[in-house]
Amino acid sequence: MKKIILSFLTLLTITAVNNIAHAQNKMGFFDENIVISLMPGIQKIDTLLNQFNQDSLEGEYQYNLSEFQRKDNALKTDSTAINKMPASQKSMMANDRNMLAYKLANWDAYKQNRLRAKQQELLEPYMQKIRTAFQQVIIEGKYTHVFRAENLYYAPPTEDLVPAVCKKLKINLPDAYFGQQTGDGNVKPKPGKRP
Repeated sequence: MKKIILSFLTLLTITAVNNIAHAQNKMGFFDENIVISLMPGIQKIDTLLNQFNQDSLEGEYQYNLSEFQRKDNALKTDSTAINKMPASQKSMMANDRNMLAYKLANWDAYKQNRLRAKQQELLEPYMQKIRTAFQQVIIEGKYTHVFRAENLYYAPPTEDLVPAVCKKLKINLPDAYFGQQTGDGNVKPKPGKRP
């Protein structure tokens, strides 16, 4: 009889601990891309990126192209100045030319990397505001786990932290956000009230 009572108490304790552990977990999901797209003044980033592309990257491309052509022509011509150069200097000039040729051949990838880095630099003040508001929402809501929205198959709309973060940032969400996209491109309202 003692073994049965002991087993029952053990099972009861395990169940109680498990229920307490589940009661303390609060999960949510968040998509910072939605919030960043709604931030006031975010539209000027496209203008600044285009300006950076025109002013900096196009100038850099033209400079690299002219340097490549200058070094390539210098190495190909049979001038006395090139012939008098030490072999190490000719080798260094050939290496420089080859590096420029590689950079020019891969210019699109280089340009995309530079644009991405510049975009991150320009977005950083906005992202910092979002991170601060997000942390406040997590603390106030006592969330223990927050997932990226794109990694979820399904989550109840009540666990979406985007509206709470937007509210902290004083950003109005469009009414379409509170609906679900249907297969035909129409918006079907989500059940429940708008926060």
